[in-house]
Parts: sequence; C-alpha cells; structure tokens
Amino acid sequence: MNSRRAISAVISSVILTSAVLVITLIAQYVSLTILAQQSQDQEFDQMKNNIMLFSEVVEDVATKPGTSGYLRFNLITAKPSFTLSKTVSISVDSLGTVLQGKTRMLEILGGSLVGVAGQQTISGSDNYILTSLSSRLGRAYTNQSKGAWVVMDFLRMRVTYHGSFFFYDTGDGHSGYLNVVEISFINMSFGTIRGGSGVLNMKAQNTKLSVISYKTTANSLTISFLIDGQTKGTYGFIGSPSAVGTIVNVVRSDVLVFTV
Repeated sequence: MNSRRAISAVISSVILTSAVLVITLIAQYVSLTILAQQSQDQEFDQMKNNIMLFSEVVEDVATKPGTSGYLRFNLITAKPSFTLSKTVSISVDSLGTVLQGKTRMLEILGGSLVGVAGQQTISGSDNYILTSLSSRLGRAYTNQSKGAWVVMDFLRMRVTYHGSFFFYDTGDGHSGYLNVVEISFINMSFGTIRGGSGVLNMKAQNTKLSVISYKTTANSLTISFLIDGQTKGTYGFIGSPSAVGTIVNVVRSDVLVFTV
C-alpha cells in the first residue's frame, strides 16, 4: 500500500513538472515572439523614415546637375527590391507626346511579423499632377501585399504657370505676349545594387538635367500624364487672353540610384 502511494506521488510530481515545463516553454516562446515583433516593427518604422529621407535626397539632387547625396540603410529582417518599373509619358493636346521615360520604384519588404493596414501615404502626394512648388514629386507610402512594404516612387509631374511675357520675336517674326508653362518630371533609374540584408549605402546622383521647349499658338492646353499607356490624370490650362501662344518648357531630371 505504501509503495502504491509512493508511485502515485512520483507520477504526480512528474506530471506537475512536465506541466510547469510546458508552461515555461510556451511563455518563453510567446515572450520571444513579442520581442521579435517589437524589433521588426521598430525596424520597419526606421525604414519608413529612411525612405522619406531618401526621397528628399533624390528630389534635392534632381535640381542640381552633377550633384549627389546618400543615405545609409541598416537592414536586419527587411529586404529591398529594385525590380519594379513603370513607363511614363506626358502629352499636350496641341503638341503630342513631349516626354517619355521609364522610371523605377524602390521597395522595402518588412519582416514576416510586420503588418500594415492597406496603402497609406506617409510623405508626398498621391496625386499624379501637382501644381504647387511646395509639393514634392516623390511619394513614400506603405502597402500590404504578401507582406508589409514601404515604397518610394516619382510617378507624378508638376505643372507650373510662370505667367505671360512679352517677346520681341514670338517665333514667326512678330512680337507679342506668350504664356510660359513648365512641366517637371524626375526619372529615377538604378545602377549597381547590392541587394539583401545588411548595411546599404544608397547614393542618388543627378546624371542629366534637360530642358526642351515647345511652342504652340494655343492659349489653352490639356496636359495628360500616362503610366504604362493608361491616363492617370489630366490638367487643363487656360492662359492670358492677350497672349498669341504658349511656350511649354519640359524639364526632365535623370537621377541614378546605386549602392556604394
């Protein structure tokens, strides 16, 4: 009888010890998971800040031929992607296509434990056509698609009306007033990129700044912005009624992004 009681006590101790061990392992797993999620969330927040800062770097060098700037990305679980590109074209109704480019997009995938609520702009504008000089052409946003992504693109143009100016020769041997409109676009491309996790020193360099001028006798224009052949936005311009035409200056900045 005493031996049965002893065996029962041993079995109870084994069961209790096993239960405590299981609870401890579960608690440890949950604790590690929470710590890993917090770490990945913090890293993703840092990537969002980096993307916003690098967007500003690209836009700043875009206005200064030959200049460059860089930013360091510290990636642990996040992974960059440099594969996505879009074909962009800009057309003016009375002139036809005035610009064509193939611009790239910088994407960074967060860790497996990171999630975001759909697409949300964190800097810049989600409009395809901007008219304010204070609005940046670069946009940074988060998106959930087989993981949490933070993305930077320059898929937009800026249209600026500078006013109506008097010209002694409007191009046809006559003098008169001409409207002056400027269209600005940043075409971002990639050079040598070292992918994967780790430290990435991302550099942006202005390789070319070109200005092409067009003249039309029209005082009103419709400017269209197309991505991959699909019209994403149109802008209607009405100039001074006293002007005899419009000069359209197309400013294209080519910025090369690569690692150093």
